[in-house]
Amino acid sequence: MQSTEIHIVAGPGDPAAASSQQPWIVNRCRPGQFEFSQDEKEATLSTSALKVTIGLKEGNLAFKDAAGKTLLTERGFKPRSYLADTINGEKVFHVSDLFIPEAREGFYGLGQHQNGVFNYRGTVVELGQANTDVALPMLISSNGYGILWNTAGLSYFDNRFATEMKLSTAAADAVDYYFFYGLRSIRLFTSIAR
Repeated sequence: MQSTEIHIVAGPGDPAAASSQQPWIVNRCRPGQFEFSQDEKEATLSTSALKVTIGLKEGNLAFKDAAGKTLLTERGFKPRSYLADTINGEKVFHVSDLFIPEAREGFYGLGQHQNGVFNYRGTVVELGQANTDVALPMLISSNGYGILWNTAGLSYFDNRFATEMKLSTAAADAVDYYFFYGLRSIRLFTSIAR
């Protein structure tokens, strides 16, 4: 299977300008082959490994494999939020994105934390550096995908509720993340984690 990376940037104003080159992204995504289609309710971007549908009313995304099996969806009603604020004289937003994971899905990664947890299903994790707690905003799912929450701001992974996964940041210009699917290392890791 060929790996696919999709870069998602959404926000008020000019969100593309909010996702400038980051020092932790060594190579930016290179444009690949894809097909695009649209009807009255949704638009679909398809690659050889992944289909992403975009609900035209609320802007919510659904990530599916090439066969149409749902990997992850954003919440249907208001999936993203942007709350304007001024911090240290800079205009920013408190941003969040709500996803609907599968009921038995496991979540791994997120850095090096001292809580003794391996599978972060049902937990809240602060993604901020603190002494022996090392944050890495890269989430790996047992469903074979990964999400890189692309920000240096203080962030949170929140899966207290079984039907909701929330990623949020205290100060950003937009919701900005990479969705990975089909990477060999993710497939190996998720097979070990099961």
